[in-house]
Amino acid sequence: MSPVVSVIMSVYGEPEEWLRESINSILEQTFRDFEFIIVNDNPGREANRRVLGEYVRRDGRVVVLHNEENIGLTRSLNRGLEVARGKYVARMDADDISLPRRFEKQVAFLEEHLDVGVCGANIRLFGCRKGEQKYPERDEDCFLFQGSPFAHPMVMIRASVLKDNGLFYNPDFRYAQDYELWSRMKGVTCFHNLQEVLLKYRVTNKQITSKNHQSQQRLAAKIRRKGFCSFCQRKSIAYELTEKLALKQLLEFKKVVLPAAITPGERKAIKYFYYYLYRSITASSGLQVLLYLVCSGDFKRFSIMENAKIVVYNIFRNRIIPML
Repeated sequence: MSPVVSVIMSVYGEPEEWLRESINSILEQTFRDFEFIIVNDNPGREANRRVLGEYVRRDGRVVVLHNEENIGLTRSLNRGLEVARGKYVARMDADDISLPRRFEKQVAFLEEHLDVGVCGANIRLFGCRKGEQKYPERDEDCFLFQGSPFAHPMVMIRASVLKDNGLFYNPDFRYAQDYELWSRMKGVTCFHNLQEVLLKYRVTNKQITSKNHQSQQRLAAKIRRKGFCSFCQRKSIAYELTEKLALKQLLEFKKVVLPAAITPGERKAIKYFYYYLYRSITASSGLQVLLYLVCSGDFKRFSIMENAKIVVYNIFRNRIIPML
């Protein structure tokens, strides 16, 4: 008999203590009808084989797949999806901690809302950064050009949506693979985030400063651009993003796009995208952009921190990753 939920986790080089905390947080869920598929993407690491073997012997719900070699997170997740048997697919990372009632609440919501294909929730950051991170509750507030609408290790996905539409993670995206998947799922199902914290998300200095983070930002910028173009097409907004953004993009945005915002969610999302434009202009001098920021009065649209970042990005534009 197939389980209700298939949990998919990829393991590489996480400290043993973190790995055990993560696995235990899944095995201790109040909702217990699940299979736990763990893909070992570092088969040469003895600690991985030892710890994972221990859990296989301890709990029959644990299934371990050992890759022959390191293939990366994206392909490892796809390998897990290929063997998943559950009605729902839940993601988990090997250094995070799910709260005990996470699955219980996500399954209950998806059972009652058949139009929703992806259910997430808010997360609590811990480690080198602390605080709560909130995500948009309603599907109509999930604007992909504003950013990823979910915390990846927090999602539960309706398996039928994936299978019926032939959806897997795009192997061309080594990073931001979740964001890219949401960009394709947005047209075939609805999104929702429970407005409560159901996962503790570990933040490390390595995550923030690594080259991987920079690559992830570049890929995310491509998805954000694609999401905005799709939004303009749906809303019949005659606005086009060129490969090299120039100052005229700001002028056209104010004239064409800003007036098209109707709902509060649209106004918020478009305001953020306008902020991204200011941080992405490459075909004009930084001083021109800053002069326009002041003379146009646009600095009133942004917070003190946002204005500071616009100034920094336009002064050190060659040293900082563009947002779009």
